[in-house]
Amino acid sequence: MMVRSEIPADAPNSRRFSRRMAMVGGVGLASAALVKGSAFATEEHVHDTSQTFLAVPERAKPRLIPPSGYLVEPVGSRPGAYHITDGLYTTVFFVTARGVVVVDAPAQLGTKTLDAIRSVTDKPVTHAIYSHSHNDHIDAMGMYGSDVQYIAHEDSIPYLRRKGRVPMPSRVVPGSRPYALRVDDLVLTLTDEGRAHQPGNLFIWSPVHQVLMTVDVVFPRWAPLKNLAIATDPVGLRDAMAAILRYPVSAVVGGHFDRPADRADVAENHAYLQDLFEAAAEANASVDFGEATRGVDPQNRWAQVRAWWEAIDQKCFDLMVAKDWEARLGGADVFLRENCFVAAEALRIDG
Repeated sequence: MMVRSEIPADAPNSRRFSRRMAMVGGVGLASAALVKGSAFATEEHVHDTSQTFLAVPERAKPRLIPPSGYLVEPVGSRPGAYHITDGLYTTVFFVTARGVVVVDAPAQLGTKTLDAIRSVTDKPVTHAIYSHSHNDHIDAMGMYGSDVQYIAHEDSIPYLRRKGRVPMPSRVVPGSRPYALRVDDLVLTLTDEGRAHQPGNLFIWSPVHQVLMTVDVVFPRWAPLKNLAIATDPVGLRDAMAAILRYPVSAVVGGHFDRPADRADVAENHAYLQDLFEAAAEANASVDFGEATRGVDPQNRWAQVRAWWEAIDQKCFDLMVAKDWEARLGGADVFLRENCFVAAEALRIDG
């Protein structure tokens, strides 16, 4: 995820710069290659270290991480809940009367998660919750030990079993009914609010602390990752953000970046997705297939589909640039084209 943030000469006019960037490697070049192309026309994809993006807004710039490699701090409206981050990954833990309930074990954080817990309390980890089953968030779960109770949603079980390298849950959250996890003086409500990012992606809610953790749904002060963070159900992702706003949250731990989200951050991410889907819907409705494929080999159906999709992506991109999100959210320009495609395709097949 490392990119250079150099500011090109025309960066002060962010809209003009975004439009210029849109045409580089976009519909113009790709369609031209298809029109000219040999029978085996290809594009070479090489990581370009000289590529530049718009400067990150001041409010989204990374926080300073201590030399330990992690930051741990209280989170929520009451003592006992803590947020851990290394700047890119985040998780949360709760201290109870006799132990610790922790969510996930990001591979990148590794044993720093245990170090962070030990910096707060010498109580043992008694319960570990799988937020979902993606490797980058759970691959270090085994470090909590065999005496820990592991909890996951039933939809995560097949994925966890297939991995064969993480502890299998002893408690399973069934279906969409809220599941109350009671540990000493702590009560957490675990709920599946829909597919969104992945089947079994839990909402882990502490009403006492007003802290919610759900992963790869909210990106505080940043635009979503590429392909809407590989959401299984992109439209459901938008709905999941709306669901978060129905909780009286003071903090949302989203699994990434260096800070929890507050209600304003969630509302901002939701507004971004609303704009994205509106732009995608307008692009789907307004881009004519015949016009978009003019000059493309009529016998090459995939070339025609590609040209049509790229014209839709371009229209969506232009509509989003006009909203000036790059001035508000970090990285709004970096994956906008890919996110336009995912939104437009989701509406074409599921909307």
